[in-house]
Amino acid sequence: MVGTDTTQYIWIGGDAYTAVAVAKKVGTGSWTVYNIFRDHLGSITHMKTGSTVTEYSFDAWGRRRNPTNWSYDLTSQPELFADRGFTSHEYLKYFNLYNMNGRMYDPLVGRFLNVDPYVQMPDYTQNFNRYSYCLNNPLIYTDPSGEFIFTLLATVIPGAQFLLPFAIAADISWMTDYGMQVAMNHLNGMSGSEAWLKKIDWFDVGASAVIGGATGGFGAELKAGKELGKFGTWVVKNRKLITLGEMALTSGVDITGEGFQKVDFKDFSTRMAINGVTFGLNELASNYSKKLVKSPGTKALGKEQSFFSETKYSNKVLGQMKKGDFHAFPESVTTFEKFGVLSTIKGGDGIFRQMLKIPGEYGGQKGFFEFIKEADGIINHRYFNPF
Repeated sequence: MVGTDTTQYIWIGGDAYTAVAVAKKVGTGSWTVYNIFRDHLGSITHMKTGSTVTEYSFDAWGRRRNPTNWSYDLTSQPELFADRGFTSHEYLKYFNLYNMNGRMYDPLVGRFLNVDPYVQMPDYTQNFNRYSYCLNNPLIYTDPSGEFIFTLLATVIPGAQFLLPFAIAADISWMTDYGMQVAMNHLNGMSGSEAWLKKIDWFDVGASAVIGGATGGFGAELKAGKELGKFGTWVVKNRKLITLGEMALTSGVDITGEGFQKVDFKDFSTRMAINGVTFGLNELASNYSKKLVKSPGTKALGKEQSFFSETKYSNKVLGQMKKGDFHAFPESVTTFEKFGVLSTIKGGDGIFRQMLKIPGEYGGQKGFFEFIKEADGIINHRYFNPF
């Protein structure tokens, strides 16, 4: 409430952390609908209503900055929408802190105000700083509540730390699915155990954890420049196909807290339609967000083309790849092509060539994976260029 006016929000397609749109009403005024665009951490980067687009930006640790020049001068910048900031957590502007549900977080120093109640892995030194945020990896991980089930298991079980990206993705997926089901049950007049347990499709929740954990986890691994292997590469390349398969499976199987439920053709069709609309809205939001943030003077790669179609590496590049330096990053990086920026460059010999730059991390450093291609399809430059 501001003054005597009450502001109301209706999050569409999820909650404040996942919704693809939101309706806002101030006092007795009219409802205004905004499209929401987020980055890979869940932070809101753009809000669009009509032809008006508002942009927000945060540094690696969540401190708000000017999206135009990345300075911390916010004099001319708009207020955060619904007080939602870094990773969509509630921002307390008068204290410059984030309410991360379990603890308060200060983005200026990148630390929580109180300690983590668990030292998850005694053999991993980062865990002994119990004020640290996301194991000091804020560009890959998020901390929605601090007590995720799969995330907690991955950090407690010795030797399971490599599963953290998959555990975090699984927790985000099942909690989103479960939360949406609870909300829908309440909207349908249910309450108590009926809304929270009995009428929950637990098969759907479990499938969300498995599929979300796999697709999100391998995606995070790829962003970190890690080798995925054949299965991981297949998962990243076929994310949409896997998601559509999950939609069909969960639409046809319904196992609630009351046991197996019969699903007729009408039920199946209705659930597929709802899932399809949600999937479509998410894809539209994702594609539009990429268009908003692409670099001027270049073009983002789309479905209709592939930089790597009918290409091969030159003998020079093949020799460099065996050295183990910045030339030797995993080949699975090429599957992340859609996030790259394609441009035309002019060499010292006066010849124009195509250059693809994919942002990412390799060898503990952030930078661009660079590829330069000749007109005949020969790639004569393959290099990770650190910032």
